[in-house]
Amino acid sequence: MLSDDDRAHLAAILECGPALDRWRLRVQRTEPPECGSDLSADDSVFPYHRISEVVRTSLAISGESLRLATDAIHRGNLYPSAHFTALRSALVGACQAVWILAPGDAPTRRNRGLSVIDEAYRRSAQYHDATKNYAPKLSASDATALDDQLAWIATRRLQVSQARTTPIPLNLTNDVIPAAAADVYQDPQRRAEVRLLWMQLSGDAHVLGWSMFMRSEPVMTDRLTGLIEFAARGSVKSIAQPFIASYEILRQGWSLYDKRCEGRDA
Repeated sequence: MLSDDDRAHLAAILECGPALDRWRLRVQRTEPPECGSDLSADDSVFPYHRISEVVRTSLAISGESLRLATDAIHRGNLYPSAHFTALRSALVGACQAVWILAPGDAPTRRNRGLSVIDEAYRRSAQYHDATKNYAPKLSASDATALDDQLAWIATRRLQVSQARTTPIPLNLTNDVIPAAAADVYQDPQRRAEVRLLWMQLSGDAHVLGWSMFMRSEPVMTDRLTGLIEFAARGSVKSIAQPFIASYEILRQGWSLYDKRCEGRDA
């Protein structure tokens, strides 16, 4: 039985459904920026992996993660931790898009976009390098293919470094999340809440337990050991806060994307 408070939180989540579905349909087709737009010019600095597609992928994955969270709710499932792993991805995707798109000056946008691209190449190189060490009985042709892929990634990373005017590290905790929150929320308290949500959701994503314990309720205390037993249950209220924050930042991301994709009159 849901309380009136829970019903209000559930309604707020479900009200996001139509917009999430529109975005789902939108990302099923390519959507290149208009000629003369900010993003069209931004894409030109590294045409091998366009910044506009980095942003669009971030927006798409954020929306997908929010729909996953909603799908579970529609099935009557409120997870005490798993819901928050999906919401963490939603928050990252939305904030990453806003972080890249928000600056009015092109060099900052481009350096931020290129930092995400370089991080993707770096992680891909780590995976392929590990494959050489851990994959059993690689054939000679497979080993050569891996070496070729690593060489290709190294070339791309060199090209990224040449395109960057100022290397900007991709730091979600100290840069991306705070900057996106500041762009969306005027209230310092709301900005602080987003940063705290990010920290809490990381506890779920890394399966450390402490964030789930914060959402749990004490059931009994063992008199012999003094240890307290907690019950972890899914809660609409707990899900609503990171869900709505991610949604609002995602909505800002789409708004900025449209703005940056719009061509200017000659």
